[in-house]
Amino acid sequence: MYAAVAYAVWEHLTDQSQDGAGTDERLLDALLGASTRLSADLAGLALRGWTDELLPDLASIRPPVPLRTFRELDSQSKIHDELAFLLTHVLDARPDVTAVVFPLYGAFSLGLAARAVLPSARPDRALPVHLIRLGFHDLAKVDYLGPDGTICFPLTGPPGHRERLSADISGARVLVVDDNVGYGTTLRACRALVRQLGGQATTRCTETAWHLYYRSGKHDVADAADLPSLRPNLYYRIQERLIAHLLSGDAVAYVRDPAHSVRATLYQQMSNAYELALGLGTWSSGQLWGMRAELEHASLNWSRRAAPPAPEARSVG
Repeated sequence: MYAAVAYAVWEHLTDQSQDGAGTDERLLDALLGASTRLSADLAGLALRGWTDELLPDLASIRPPVPLRTFRELDSQSKIHDELAFLLTHVLDARPDVTAVVFPLYGAFSLGLAARAVLPSARPDRALPVHLIRLGFHDLAKVDYLGPDGTICFPLTGPPGHRERLSADISGARVLVVDDNVGYGTTLRACRALVRQLGGQATTRCTETAWHLYYRSGKHDVADAADLPSLRPNLYYRIQERLIAHLLSGDAVAYVRDPAHSVRATLYQQMSNAYELALGLGTWSSGQLWGMRAELEHASLNWSRRAAPPAPEARSVG
């Protein structure tokens, strides 16, 4: 709920900043701070007495936009696994990275956890973590692209956040991490914004719709993600279709949906994606090294697990 209200306030401070309402940016910072402390607690890093710093009157806050537009929900185990991979196989291998960026809102949960973990994970290398509103770039209700193809910077965040972002990105190597990549529009927009602000971006996605690139032949994941994950993802339109089956009570349609046709374990699906990447012949040795490192990392956690989790089909009464 803290994250949902924070995102609603974020939207208002960017989209509606000219209407005179003047929602206080300090409220947003307080909400993000509370969300980050909650993430730290979930990661086992919370300090004693952290609950005293939470906003006690969350229920009294009236968000300026409906919360029903907020769909962020993620797995803590997946978040912890990704942060461990970033620390061990990405950030340690790239000491030139001096800032990390997460697009909202798709990577909101992951970004909040990173805000809680990264500054203290390497005491000698405290990395600033920024959130920018470029998630679901292709479905956004606002037009982030200017007439000359640049990103409309004021729409990506409130003034204070933009100032801190600009200061940390200018002349820096920036790691951009998104929760997944379908057609790559969000990561391309983030890369363009970093370049626009005078930095260089290295992009990473935690899940990849490899089948989209393989079947369509019109997209190349390398155009969007420098360090793509081998983990597959359920594209959001597939998720919407599955949810529609459940909401309508049609258990038969849910069970027969082709999204459930994959029977391999998650580790085997990742192995298949790696073989596909090898076959494409477009990846550098460094990128393939990153994929092999992820496959080895996953073998410790995923190789013996059953088929990918899906809601159990039950009769609806």
